[in-house]
Amino acid sequence: MVKKKKTVRRFKEGEAGRWQTDSEMMKTQYLNGSGIPGSGGVNIGDIQIRFTLVPLQGMKTSPVDGSSKKVFGKEEADVPLQMVLMTAPAPDPRFYEKGAQTTAERFPPTTNVILTKGKHRGCVGTVVGAADSDKVSVTVAVVPPEPPFGLAIARSVQESYISSSDAAKVLNIHPGIFGKITGSLHFDPGRYDLGLNLKYKHDLSVLGYTRRRNKPASGNNSNVAGAWVMGDSVLVVGSKRSTHGNSSSDDDNKEKIYWEYTPKAVRLVAAYRQTFPQLFSAITKYPNERFYEAKRVFGSNGEEMLPKVREWLNNIETAKMPRMPGTTDAMPIAAVAAVQRAADVRLAAQEKAGGLTDIKIKVPPSALYREGSTAATDVILASDNNQKVAPELGDRVANLCANGIPFGARGTVVSIHDPSSGCVEVVMDEEFIGGSTLQGTCANFRGKLCVWAHLLKISASDSKGMVD
Repeated sequence: MVKKKKTVRRFKEGEAGRWQTDSEMMKTQYLNGSGIPGSGGVNIGDIQIRFTLVPLQGMKTSPVDGSSKKVFGKEEADVPLQMVLMTAPAPDPRFYEKGAQTTAERFPPTTNVILTKGKHRGCVGTVVGAADSDKVSVTVAVVPPEPPFGLAIARSVQESYISSSDAAKVLNIHPGIFGKITGSLHFDPGRYDLGLNLKYKHDLSVLGYTRRRNKPASGNNSNVAGAWVMGDSVLVVGSKRSTHGNSSSDDDNKEKIYWEYTPKAVRLVAAYRQTFPQLFSAITKYPNERFYEAKRVFGSNGEEMLPKVREWLNNIETAKMPRMPGTTDAMPIAAVAAVQRAADVRLAAQEKAGGLTDIKIKVPPSALYREGSTAATDVILASDNNQKVAPELGDRVANLCANGIPFGARGTVVSIHDPSSGCVEVVMDEEFIGGSTLQGTCANFRGKLCVWAHLLKISASDSKGMVD
């Protein structure tokens, strides 16, 4: 307990009433839950005292001396007294703080490491031993300098998009009709969905056909890098986010959504209209209907037409393509294929040149990452090993501790998910057990969904004189 002078502030009449109301709501929440599994089912009784606290997030290990300390969150939680333990009856040894370790203790001989700084950043090595008190002797397999082919491909192989109004003008139809056709279009009887489903509400899109764009409210300047600075990952009942969710109550911060389309999407709508002109005519005549009657659209044989339209939709290219979150930024499939070919060419050139060259160097401990040194309780931030916090399509990376990927394996970022998830999708240079096709985007055994903080970004700007 921190010994400080006690400060007592008495509530005013209005504050006392609000405190009592909040306490009653909290009592109900602990009993009934807040919509999150595990947040209810406890009858805590009347609340007389409440604590404001910050939850423990995990442990942080210093890259300089190996000491570990507890890391507490920044988001406060409001917790009643009866739900608090002053001391843990069964302390978890994983959360014991540890002092500094010697270089020999941190990096014993034969340990596998990755260099995180210097001109050999991203190269895998094996520890020979402690060179002296502040250096580690390492045998490094030097990877020849490579051009930034991932970034070059990401910036050159791109899809062209147009607004929904421009797409509707090309087809000479109303933008509202175009929006219906590219979304969901419900028919009765049978509740058939005869829309192209190139977009789903505000959530899902089809790579190479549609993408969602956010129009920020006036005065709301988004900070992309700041969005990738991870917030608290451990919340408790009483944390604001666990109580109210992630949505902001401030309407000024809400963003408007609009959709953009590629020429392929426009051609697909044109093909749909050419195949079933009656459907388009009926929707144009009755644009505000939520459900359409088959006979009203197709005539007396309307019920027979619905399965035929559905069969046509099931056989178009987009029917089997995965829907991705609208917040995801991804390379086109052609760009991903180009990245794979470039990686294959690079590896073939290395093998032709005789493989990698081993050299022996001395490295400070702060420039090394040891294999298996990250535990489940450790807190890892993207800024720990990457100077630029936010990822970029085409970034070249080496694996530090991403699950299922070989230690030190290299790859390229091909998709970036919402910053709140902290995840990216990578296509590795070589096949590995546990790899996937990323839902058909890349070759089998090459793709993986990873936490960005578990990867080491490799770039020429990170090359500094950190080794002897």
